[in-house]
Amino acid sequence: MSTSSQSACKVLSDGVESEQSQANETSWFKDQVVFLTGGTGGLGGCLVYKLALQLQTQQIFVLCRTSKERAIARWKETMPTNVESILATGKIIFIVGDMTRPNYGISDDDLERLWNEATIILNCAANKSFTTNAYEAVTENCLPVLNLAKMASKFSRLVKFIHISTAYVNSFLPDGVVLERSYDPPTCDQCPEEELSRILSEGSTPSTATFAWPGAQAKHLADELLISRYPSLPIMIIRPSFMGPAIQHPYPLYDPTSTNPFSVLTEVYLLDGGGDRVWHTLPGQRSATNIFDEVPIDLVANVILLHTMLQKKGIVHACAQLHVQCTGDEYIARAKRHVPLFLRKKRSCFKFSEDLSIPQCLFAELYRIGTRDWRFDCSRSKHLKEVQGALTLNLDEHSFEEYIEKRMKEIIDRIPLALEPGTSKL
Repeated sequence: MSTSSQSACKVLSDGVESEQSQANETSWFKDQVVFLTGGTGGLGGCLVYKLALQLQTQQIFVLCRTSKERAIARWKETMPTNVESILATGKIIFIVGDMTRPNYGISDDDLERLWNEATIILNCAANKSFTTNAYEAVTENCLPVLNLAKMASKFSRLVKFIHISTAYVNSFLPDGVVLERSYDPPTCDQCPEEELSRILSEGSTPSTATFAWPGAQAKHLADELLISRYPSLPIMIIRPSFMGPAIQHPYPLYDPTSTNPFSVLTEVYLLDGGGDRVWHTLPGQRSATNIFDEVPIDLVANVILLHTMLQKKGIVHACAQLHVQCTGDEYIARAKRHVPLFLRKKRSCFKFSEDLSIPQCLFAELYRIGTRDWRFDCSRSKHLKEVQGALTLNLDEHSFEEYIEKRMKEIIDRIPLALEPGTSKL
């Protein structure tokens, strides 16, 4: 292990005062050159902010699909008060490419530069749709990852390959504790290579139905094949659960897509006054007693960057255990407290049933993982809560109640013209 690696490990293991921690993080990253995919997405944008402004990373190559102008325009939408400062650092270099093409369609000159200069690969690109079929999901969320790993084998200075997956790659597991490790689908009698080939030739496999949605299967295959095909690469797989708005960075409530279930469902229930919606419960329960796993997006970014410094390999969860573990009931109760009285209706829109023969509502079907009760273990990151500075996971000064209150206010402010007295079904 290099001297800088040993220094990083000592800082992250021992815990230090804020200013010293900030200095050590900066001193390590200032020597790194990052190749980032998915840089205009929510998590990617947060990472760009941290890498460029907080960690003073030496250089950040950002893959963009069409042009740097469109990438910058996207950042102006999502980080309007930060984009000029990010660009002014001179650390951002845009590389045009297409993840569906060999070598991502990157020009020979740019590819040569990546091979010779990049020390870290951060793969944040993904199609997060719940409605794609297995074939589409594999071509968008599995094959490009394997293509990137093949490219990475030629990076002469590579110290870390970080792939952002999802905790729900293990959605075939029963409710309960899920560890930071690989699991095999119970109905799968084929190796990952055979599973991939069958999806590409037939469109699905018998194990497809055991996953919460096809995208989870595609990411599961990507994770397994990364490890089996490229054992010599310094691969770390980060598995977040649902990502909610930021606590602090790039700014409070940063959430470019606003597609996390809490925000989507709250907005829908505020907007319409429709009938009861059925949600399935855990066996023997009459309400949402399961953990609704969500973690702020900037905490996920911090987990990624801290483990990048540690330079270890394997699987790491970034889930509610590092923030606040709340049941669906608790989320509903907290949300209700912050709906203005004039918008409330006396009757709740949630109709819970443990009878699985009763069809669920559209949103319960779309977010089927929201009615399950996995407890994602985050043991590999717990000791990092002692770290202070820009990448802290410490929440001593964070008020979860205020966080929910601000989220509710933002949601309500976003749809004022549609709201009428008595509209809310919360």
